[in-house]
Amino acid sequence: MQPIAWRISVENNPGHIQVQVIERFARRFEDLSGGRVSVRLFDSARLYRDVDLPRVLSNDRIEMGVPGVWQLDRYVPDFGLFLLPLFYGRTPDRNHAVVDGPVGQALGNALASRLNVVVPGRWIDLGPAHIFTFDHPIRNSGDFAGLRLRVAGGFANEMRLQRLGATAVRVAWPDLSEAVDRGNLDGLLTSYVTVESAPFASRLRYVYEDSAYFPQYVPLVSRAAWRRLGPELRDLFLRAWEGGVDDARAAAAAAQAEARRRLVARGLTVVHPTPAEIDANRAMLDSVQDDIIAATRITPSMVGGLQYLFEDGEVDP
Repeated sequence: MQPIAWRISVENNPGHIQVQVIERFARRFEDLSGGRVSVRLFDSARLYRDVDLPRVLSNDRIEMGVPGVWQLDRYVPDFGLFLLPLFYGRTPDRNHAVVDGPVGQALGNALASRLNVVVPGRWIDLGPAHIFTFDHPIRNSGDFAGLRLRVAGGFANEMRLQRLGATAVRVAWPDLSEAVDRGNLDGLLTSYVTVESAPFASRLRYVYEDSAYFPQYVPLVSRAAWRRLGPELRDLFLRAWEGGVDDARAAAAAAQAEARRRLVARGLTVVHPTPAEIDANRAMLDSVQDDIIAATRITPSMVGGLQYLFEDGEVDP
């Protein structure tokens, strides 16, 4: 009997921690299936870009993808919640408290209903995203004015940067090197791991380490493909995925720290805002939070229900 073909599409290149984590999941699932499933991972957007994955999964043109949360607010606006000023400068634990609880479950259910997909488990981390620049150091919030900064997606990301005086430019990862070569960008909002995997990494000279938001990746499976697995293989899939999430998050944190160390050794200058500066930035951004909520159609009551998590003003150390 021929094994079930299971394709997974990701946009990052093979050296990226996300790809490595998903490759380990693929091997676990394949091994647990006892040869009944043949898993193949397609990296570097060889099959699809992440921006297209929700649509192609909905149409059962591929079995699985793991897009970033910033790609999903166009389908379920409440995914933009994690890009709001409320989450600016927060630690991973604060993000996990939300995504692993009822809010994350509700978002997954809404996406599953909207796109005819399955969200089979917890989300995996990329790590804190900061502002990296080529020639224009950012030392405080006033230095954002006039900069053209690449974002991977997320309407709230764009509006937050606009409040700081910058222009956000959406560029898909496969197109980013060309945009940098053309001189169209002053910098980008991303993580240490992602920067290090880019061919232009050595050209970036500064980073404003403000944990502007906390990128995560959401596992999505075509509902038709999920049905084709049958009950036993679905249980094995869930065991393979859930069994790796905590390790994946720890691996992402370690990879970010190591990428930071290497980039600094190569000459990257880090500006790390103090907790007071992070609080001041968040207070300034908070002045447009209601506008972002309205413009992006995030549910206001969902935001209000999270305020208790952040009452102490905690920020990354």
